[in-house]
Amino acid sequence: MARAKTGSRQPTEAVLAATPRQHEVLRIIRDHQNITRAEIGALLQASASQVSRLTAPLIARRVVTVEHRLPHAEGRPTELLSLAGDTHYVVGIDVGGLAQEAVVTNLRGDVVGAAHRTGSPARSRSSIIDGLVDLVDRAIGKSEIPREQVLG
Repeated sequence: MARAKTGSRQPTEAVLAATPRQHEVLRIIRDHQNITRAEIGALLQASASQVSRLTAPLIARRVVTVEHRLPHAEGRPTELLSLAGDTHYVVGIDVGGLAQEAVVTNLRGDVVGAAHRTGSPARSRSSIIDGLVDLVDRAIGKSEIPREQVLG
């Protein structure tokens, strides 16, 4: 069985956010699902321009999406930020004594593919790894998303 390529891929954190402050922004967006820049600013105790500078690269990399809302009063329409649901994906693995499972989720946590295997894992370390690589490959295959969109 082929092993997963590690090559020159960046860690998932580096792809999603370049700075610790951007990680905070992503955590806030994840926790609130839909949130305005003003609300993020209040939570971070940051100015509107700071929040815009933090979110602009996340939007450009398609990690965060923008939804326009109609204004409740005169003025500029409010924009809601949320994690992208169809641009980047991650894999989770549960390795148990009697079963193993791999799931592929989008950044919102929605499962888009899964594979399950029952029985004890193999005895040798390399056999265990090969089995898990196969399980992940099957989960990604069932998700029908391009492999290059899987961050880790």
